[in-house]
Order: sequence, then structure tokens, then C-alpha cells
Amino acid sequence: MGMRTIPEVSEDCIVATIETAVRVGPTQYAMAEMDRIAEEQPNVQAALASVLEMFMDGLGDEEEVPARLAKELALTATFCSLGITMSAIKAQLEGNQMEQQWGDDERS
Repeated sequence: MGMRTIPEVSEDCIVATIETAVRVGPTQYAMAEMDRIAEEQPNVQAALASVLEMFMDGLGDEEEVPARLAKELALTATFCSLGITMSAIKAQLEGNQMEQQWGDDERS
């Protein structure tokens, strides 16, 4: 049996999730998700806050930031945060599976 990976998310699931976010409104959705993640996954929330803070620091103290730089930082921060989260979930699943297998081997 191979290592479990993160399940592939269906298009229907993505559409339903986006519809929920749009219905609630992006800002309210983001705030609710930040609160949920902080409660359910405090380690993920702390890591994401650190990563995003690093990107925000990259903007400096300028009152006005060139649109191109702001867009580049937003895009990079988004995919960096997503990549870290997905990789951490995958690593945790693999670690849990290995721990379970080793526990089963010790009981044999």
C-alpha cells in the first residue's frame, strides 16, 4: 500500500466553495476562515501569518506601492501560502500513516 496523498478536489466542490465565498463576500469569508484556521489549525495559522507578514514587509513603509509590485507580491504570497499549506497537509498525512504502520509492526 503506497503513501496516501491529499485527495483531488473535484470541480463541483471548488465551484460550491467559491459560490459560498462570493455569497458571503470576500472580506467576510477571509475573516471567518482566518478565525476557523486559528481555532482548528493554530500551527498552520501561525506559519501562514509569518509568511504573509514577510511579504507585507516586502512592501516597505511606502504609502503608495506600484501596482505591478503589489500584484506580484499578492500572487507570490498566495501561492507560497497555498503551497506551504498543501505540503504540510501531505507531510502530516504521510507521517500519520508511517506512525500507524510502525505502531502496527510493533504490535505484531
